[in-house]
Amino acid sequence: MENLDFFEEVSSEENVNTRRKHLTGLSKNVFLANTAKLYENAKVFNDPKIFDEVEIYGNAQVGGSAELKNNVKVYGNAKVYDFAILSNKVEVFDNAKVYGYVEISGDAKIYGDAYILGYAKVSGTANISGDALICGGEWDGSEGPITSGRWKAPGVPI
Repeated sequence: MENLDFFEEVSSEENVNTRRKHLTGLSKNVFLANTAKLYENAKVFNDPKIFDEVEIYGNAQVGGSAELKNNVKVYGNAKVYDFAILSNKVEVFDNAKVYGYVEISGDAKIYGDAYILGYAKVSGTANISGDALICGGEWDGSEGPITSGRWKAPGVPI
């Protein structure tokens, strides 16, 4: 796959099929709909579903069976894989990675070298950055910014 070097907006499923040959960062089974935007060197592969006002750009990668909707932004060198579900105004950027059966919603921001994995639920105004590792549990921002260390729910192995 070649990198995208232009901005591309896709506004309908028919438009996706027409323009797919021009979107070299987009693989065959991706569902990219509505006003989703994929540009710069971003890559989307396997069979994720990208809806609404989602933006994926920079060197970001989205793959697996991830689902992104409602104003989510993934950029920088961020990676979102597996069965992750991101919605609302979530931002994942820098070198952050989101894997597994993670659910992230609200105004949550995941950045730096942070990892969110397993069955974690992140919502509200959660701010996870630095080299923090979240593996399971529910995080809504009431715990304050998480910038380092390993965090998990009771009974969840690391």
